[in-house]
Formats: sequence, structure tokens, C-alpha cells
Amino acid sequence: MKTLIVNKASNPANFMKASKPLTCSSDWGFDRTLIVSPQRIQSQFKPAPPPASTPIRLELEALNCFEMIEHQFQLWGMTFKNAIALQPSNPAFITQNNQMVLMSGPKSGFLEISFQHPIQSIEARVTSSRPTVLSAFNSDESEVACAHTPTPKPAAVVASVLPPTLLQINTPDIHKVTFSTFDGQLIIDYLKLHF
Repeated sequence: MKTLIVNKASNPANFMKASKPLTCSSDWGFDRTLIVSPQRIQSQFKPAPPPASTPIRLELEALNCFEMIEHQFQLWGMTFKNAIALQPSNPAFITQNNQMVLMSGPKSGFLEISFQHPIQSIEARVTSSRPTVLSAFNSDESEVACAHTPTPKPAAVVASVLPPTLLQINTPDIHKVTFSTFDGQLIIDYLKLHF
């Protein structure tokens, strides 16, 4: 897997499985990552700000195939736009164990995540048919950082399996991120962030 890093890279964390919906007051330390499950019933309560430096990873495997993703992770103050969960059938986008992924849809090539509480970093493993840009925005909608997949060589364009790229951004006060690729499709099979 190719890795492109913006600013300082974070080390892989140990994963701890969350067996039930988590509250933002849990104290898990700095060396563990919370794996958070989707919630399909919208809460009437506003999510509380998570503790500083809380790392979480979204449990994409718990999503249903062809489920439109919008408020499933609202417990953590996340709202998705133009995202759908599926298991890729295109052999070029095959993932390990045919796992569930996020794909841009219904509009291809664009996916957005807004955060009610700003995050400090994001990591995403992206597979795309064209170069993809991960952009981070502050509360004023100004772009504060970006990372992109490398431009594929001509031989890689016609490859039978597209290689995934780990995109990372580390910068304070991220209120929104977008994934965009021109005239192509993208999937995300790993998504981790730090508050």
C-alpha cells in the first residue's frame, strides 16, 4: 500500500472493539482506538464534545449493503453527504475479505464529511480510478490542508486491481473534509480520526 502523509504521521494504534454505543466521556488512553458502530435511530440529543486526542475508527463492516450514509455516526457529531455503503463487485476495487466500504454515491467522485466538533487529524484508505484529493476545511469553509493520491502511471490505469492509498491530514480545527476525484469513482475501506 502506498502512503502519502501531510504534516506528522501517526503510528498505527491498537484497536479496541466497542460492544455498545459509546458515550463521549469514556477514558480510553492515547494508545488505543475506539471502534464505533453506526446508529440508525437519530438521537434527539446533541453529541457532547469528545475528550481531546480521542482516536476513533468507524466500523464500516457494521453498515448494510446499499445503505445511504448520512447520520449513522451522529453520536460523534459526523454527518456524511453523497455516501453509500457497499461491497465492491468491480474486480478493480476488490478489498480484503470483500469488506464493506464507503463509496461516493449517487454522484460519483465526491464524498463529504462534516464534524460538529472539530477534529485534529484524519486517515483514510482510498482506492480510486483517478487521482483523488482529500481536502480539509475550517469553520470558515477555507481549505487548510490537502493530500492526494499519486497520479497513476499508464500501466497502472489498466491494472486489474487498483492499489489503495492511505491519505492523512494532521492539522487543528478541521470542520469538514471532502474526497474528490474528477471523472472517476472512489471507495474508502478504512476511516480513522482524532478529536
